[in-house]
Amino acid sequence: MRKVALRPYALLPRQYDHEKVLATTVDAWGRALWLICPDAEVRTSRYGWTSPVPRTSSYDAVLVISRGSAVRERPLHGITLQVVRLDALPHGRVVLHGYGATADQNTQIHGADGRRRHGFDMGIASNT
Repeated sequence: MRKVALRPYALLPRQYDHEKVLATTVDAWGRALWLICPDAEVRTSRYGWTSPVPRTSSYDAVLVISRGSAVRERPLHGITLQVVRLDALPHGRVVLHGYGATADQNTQIHGADGRRRHGFDMGIASNT
């Protein structure tokens, strides 16, 4: 059996330590992804936990992609969700799932250029 160290997937690259992370995942290609919103504030929920929330209803964010020691940034524009989940799609696209947008569009797909391409409902969004 091959041993795989999980440390690279668990640690945000050092240069982003001060940033607010909205969501993170490891994609099917083994890359660690973090969605960072430079213009987010940390809010406390009524249950006591804290999470970063964008200050505006439409905002830009940065997708940080890490594969081993190689780190890339990709801007995403026009996000209208409070993102709780993300994943990479083929051809450089990204799918974001969350809440706060219109009731029938809680999922957005952004193209390789970072612009929003589609929005649709993918079931009930949850922030847990």
